Amino acid sequence: MADVVLDRESFKALSSETRVAILKKLMERRMTASELAKDLKITAQAASEHLRKMEKAGMVFPAKRSKWVYFELSEKGRAVLEPGTTKLFVLLAISLVAVGWSAMRLFAQKAVSPENVPAPIISGAEEAGRALTATAGEKAADYAMTQPPAAGFEAFVLVLGAIGVGFALSSLMRGKL
Repeated sequence: MADVVLDRESFKALSSETRVAILKKLMERRMTASELAKDLKITAQAASEHLRKMEKAGMVFPAKRSKWVYFELSEKGRAVLEPGTTKLFVLLAISLVAVGWSAMRLFAQKAVSPENVPAPIISGAEEAGRALTATAGEKAADYAMTQPPAAGFEAFVLVLGAIGVGFALSSLMRGKL
């Protein structure tokens, strides 16, 4: 959702507490003018007049379903009520990707498996085990020496991602949408 531009009609539509209450009701679900009137304890004519003004401002739109006319929030109306929701979900998604990537880079180790190490042909089982261990150890040491130290950047991304996840989730749970 882009930034909401409020024009004169939008300010007129938001100047009434009843119209703001109607917007909040429409946030829950689409409703007819008579349903809104009943919920807000106003006349159906008053509800229709409020809806007409909000439709003119581009905050709601009518959706005809068989013989009923339901009113729904437009993108502009939804953006007025929850301006930061999209930003929070983007922050949450990026943070989760950062946490997953950095955790994978930090904690996943490439194991040297016995299949990769050729077993020497030795008659004694004990010496074969020692030779296999020495070869596997040499390969692991060689691998460790050829890899760049990566813990610093990945740890930074992990911490930053965890902070982002915590902030987004706490904002969503507190209702700061």
